[in-house]
Amino acid sequence: MAKAKTKITMKEIKEQVILPALAKTSFRYRVLTSTGAYDKAYRANNLKVGTITSLIQTTESDIMILGGGVNAVALNASIRFLVPVDDINDVEGAFPIIERFREEITENLTINGKLALTLDGKTFIGAVSTSFPVGGELDIRPSFGNSFEFVVYMEIAYVQNAINSSDIQFYLDGDENPIPYTQYSISRKNTLTGNLYSDSMIGQSATYAESST
Repeated sequence: MAKAKTKITMKEIKEQVILPALAKTSFRYRVLTSTGAYDKAYRANNLKVGTITSLIQTTESDIMILGGGVNAVALNASIRFLVPVDDINDVEGAFPIIERFREEITENLTINGKLALTLDGKTFIGAVSTSFPVGGELDIRPSFGNSFEFVVYMEIAYVQNAINSSDIQFYLDGDENPIPYTQYSISRKNTLTGNLYSDSMIGQSATYAESST
């Protein structure tokens, strides 16, 4: 019998978060989570079409056990893109493909919002955010040739069966606009009351009513 999932793998983050975002761009990708074979360029309509090789790596992670044995997971990751650079440049000597890739990644892979994944019947709720693409260096790399590297940094935090703060809204006196907030927490504490007995729920309610008037 397979063991039920308690954590999300980077492969699942790739398939359900990263790949759908990359599919909105005009480029062709090979996204790896560890290592893999080099995907050669091909020709279409007499044009050389290169594949952008991407590598997702976890750079830092932390797991905290909450009440009831539930895992709260936080991790940081990096997504590296090697953009093959052709010989076509503009009048200023720059390569248009680099700027086009930066613009499309910024438009489609810049994420800051709710994370909600359901795996093997388990629901994981949290948040995911990514940075703007950070440019590296133009270099002639073995196997890849002339290429430019971009890096996108990702932060992920999630808890099983949790509630995301974006699902909770506060309103004041029926105002249609929700009140913005940066933090919301729930806590419990003991309250001393008088004239209470182990089997006296009515007395407890009456005491609360008296103290509230």
